[in-house]
Amino acid sequence: EIVSVLKRHAGNVPIVLVIEPDSLPNLVTNKADPRCGNRATMEAYKRGITYAIESIAAAVPQVPMYLDAGHGGWLGWRNNMD
Repeated sequence: EIVSVLKRHAGNVPIVLVIEPDSLPNLVTNKADPRCGNRATMEAYKRGITYAIESIAAAVPQVPMYLDAGHGGWLGWRNNMD
C-alpha cells in the first residue's frame, strides 16, 4: 500500500507526488468516448481520486501533491471546444 511506504520514508527522503497527469481534463474531453465517458467510469474515477488524495493527505500531510489538471489551453482554446 502506497500510504505505508510514504509513511515509512517521509522525512527521510524528499517525496513529491504527481497525481493523475492528464486525467482530470480527460473527464471533460473524452465524454463522447463510451470507454471513458460512461457514468460508471467517471464515478469510479472521481471517487477513486478523491479517496487517494484524502488518504495520502491524512497519512502524510508533509508530502506535497501536485494534482495535474492539464495545461491552460487544453480546455480553453476555441479549437478544443468542439
